Amino acid sequence: MGGDIEELVAYVEDAFGVSLRAAGLDESSRFDDLASRLAAQLRGLDGGRCFSSVAFWRLRRALVACMGLPKRTLTPSTELDTLLPAKNRRRDWRAVADRSGLRLPKLEYPGWVVVAALAAAGIPAVSFAVWDSGLWLLAALPAPLLWMGLFRLARPLAAKFPLQCRTLGEGAKAAAGLNYPALSAELGAAHERGIREALRYAIADATGADADLLERENPRLADIAAGGFREGA
Repeated sequence: MGGDIEELVAYVEDAFGVSLRAAGLDESSRFDDLASRLAAQLRGLDGGRCFSSVAFWRLRRALVACMGLPKRTLTPSTELDTLLPAKNRRRDWRAVADRSGLRLPKLEYPGWVVVAALAAAGIPAVSFAVWDSGLWLLAALPAPLLWMGLFRLARPLAAKFPLQCRTLGEGAKAAAGLNYPALSAELGAAHERGIREALRYAIADATGADADLLERENPRLADIAAGGFREGA
């Protein structure tokens, strides 16, 4: 396996509590291959439970308790933006996570923050290149560290729900993927379709990939991993 794929597989192993090292995954492997190998590893106990449904009910109870929202207004299609205003969203999202006992998807930085951080980190290299072209590489070396430092300073601005988590139902699906080991220990393993769904949303949360695209286009693992593991909070 290539380095990027190894990182992706290691993330899946950690998220689901399995070992996939001998699964025969390589540069030509696709999402379907990874999903099949994972299902084979988790097929020992088939509780037949839908983890997304379990996560939905726990999220709904947490939102009622933390935000004082009436149950009847909370459906799978409810937009999370309408439930948790951006001003206090980071605080409220943590409170919902604590109350539900679930690990929830990371909130994202707005696009302008990413662009601004990249621009600011590149300014020293550009300035040196203009002043003395021989020094631009030296100035570029600390750019990644500066970029990460700027992201840390901007962390309070990370309050955007990710693409795969715009509704309460999508948030429940993502939570099911991120909490698979704990839920399976409590409820028994999910059926294969549930495992596949959990994998889609776990990968989407880590990489920023479109969870639906993973199912629809069955991309190569190398292409998924090439996008890197996204910044979030």
